[in-house]
Amino acid sequence: MDLYLAFPNESTANSVLYRTVDGETYPNYANIDTIGVIYKPTGKTAQTEDGEVPVMQAVSGWHVNVRVVNENTAPLQKYVITPSNPVRVWA
Repeated sequence: MDLYLAFPNESTANSVLYRTVDGETYPNYANIDTIGVIYKPTGKTAQTEDGEVPVMQAVSGWHVNVRVVNENTAPLQKYVITPSNPVRVWA
């Protein structure tokens, strides 16, 4: 099962997705794809020396995809989103 997640920030994401044991950090899930901040076009353009470029705006949240095989998804459920056009997907 593939989950698209949006955490309020990177720190929260790391606290859910990873654990530290004896100073070593380990993932709680086998397949984690950290995207981070996503930018979407605003519909406006700006003129630069290289020509016209779209004006981009950050989408709120710290975005991560997780492919779950047999792991417990309960800690992830409050961060699950359903994007209409995911920025990245598992192949």
